[in-house]
Amino acid sequence: MGYLDIFLFLISFLMVYWLIRELTRQRWAGVLLKKPATQNKNMSFYLWILLLFFWVFYAGEFLRALQEAVLRYDAIPEGELSDLITRGITSAFWILFSWVNTLRAKHQPALHEKGFFVSEGFVPWKNLRWTQWNDAGHLELIYSPTLPTPFAKEIRRVWKIRLEEIEEVQQLLEHLAPTSVGQVLVDEKGKPKNQKTNKRKK
Repeated sequence: MGYLDIFLFLISFLMVYWLIRELTRQRWAGVLLKKPATQNKNMSFYLWILLLFFWVFYAGEFLRALQEAVLRYDAIPEGELSDLITRGITSAFWILFSWVNTLRAKHQPALHEKGFFVSEGFVPWKNLRWTQWNDAGHLELIYSPTLPTPFAKEIRRVWKIRLEEIEEVQQLLEHLAPTSVGQVLVDEKGKPKNQKTNKRKK
């Protein structure tokens, strides 16, 4: 087993942890309050599904090769055994990685009690810095990344919310966002109002 195999093996355990988190998200992120219907389908979901099927097929080829090696009467050559180990670990890693990202893509955007989900994962409400609606009913979110990064202090995402859900989503943002978050509200027709700061008290 080479260094790359050991690295992928250890990372696979981390992928198992993230997979469990994705499957049990309501236990630690709070109750799902709203999963807005976006105007455009999330294409990354289909990409990750495609990759997941590819690596499952690849794993099937690995299992067939492993079965043939086990059923052989003579000893498995060291080089072939090393190749089988590498293929097995690689298959497990990429299946887990694709599965985690498929779940993330499927379940976002979503608003929970303790935060909201975007493409890179969970963001606590305390990390939200700004929300704004544009004339087309698109919601712009600016927030600090959950894990500190030297590349970006703030991240900007745009959710293309359907017009009939704008008011409900905005009400949740007013209730859950920190008091310091700047917001642009919407009127009774789902159109943005003038810029305003959320002044509610927790």
